[in-house]
Amino acid sequence: MSIAVRVTINPESGQHPLLQLLLAARNHEASILAGDDEAVHQYRVNLRQLRALIGLLARLQPALRLDPIGKGIKQLMRATADDRDRAVALSLLRQRHAPAELAGLATTSCDRARLGQWLTSSDYQHQCEQLQALLALLPPLPARHRWAKGCARNGRKLSRACRQLRTDSAPTELHQLRIAIKKLRYRLELLGKAPKSAQATLAELRQWQKLLGELHDQAVVVALLLNSDGSSVGQPLLLQELQRLEQQRQQAITSLKASSLAKADGKRWRRRLRRWSP
Repeated sequence: MSIAVRVTINPESGQHPLLQLLLAARNHEASILAGDDEAVHQYRVNLRQLRALIGLLARLQPALRLDPIGKGIKQLMRATADDRDRAVALSLLRQRHAPAELAGLATTSCDRARLGQWLTSSDYQHQCEQLQALLALLPPLPARHRWAKGCARNGRKLSRACRQLRTDSAPTELHQLRIAIKKLRYRLELLGKAPKSAQATLAELRQWQKLLGELHDQAVVVALLLNSDGSSVGQPLLLQELQRLEQQRQQAITSLKASSLAKADGKRWRRRLRRWSP
């Protein structure tokens, strides 16, 4: 699972930082229409970054009415749901197994016709214009120290969730943990270049995002096989992939519970992020 490069916010552009993220996502539209799977992924990453930042902003400034923005972003992403996951799962299966073992398994990674119709529709264009207008009207982001404090609270909750993992925690629970890690990482990166006190924290978040992403990819592989026609794949292949998923799940739980991420408390998170906020 690749980790997307952070979009650089340009304070000199005159555009609100959150509007810049939406426009960065829209820059991938032409490549998506040309059939580029990676462009679909980057489009979704930019929109997920935007949703993560909107979520923290809503907690820091509750007087702002941000629900329409969050719902609008979710609507834009709907047509691309599961496309990237399926493409990665199919790629992993092709790397591990001979074509004969996968005979009959559907190999289309996403519905290009449906996606193309959505991106070129007047409804999509109208929703994008509405979102751009709403984002352009937002007040400046909170001061860096307030943003950093909000991230520290997120970090404390994340560490507690790591400590509460059980030996029977399901892959879906670990996937939700990965989503929380991504949100925190996106929110921290908005602060700009990390000071030395926080660089290790960001590196650890990226590492766990990658490792839990690989676990999620394997869960999608298994789901793809389970949902296929019974005659498409053999039982040994399915059992092999199920065993791989269980091994990755156990390793992730054991490593997370022993990690510095799980050991961090509120005081440690505040200390890590204090120098990020002048």
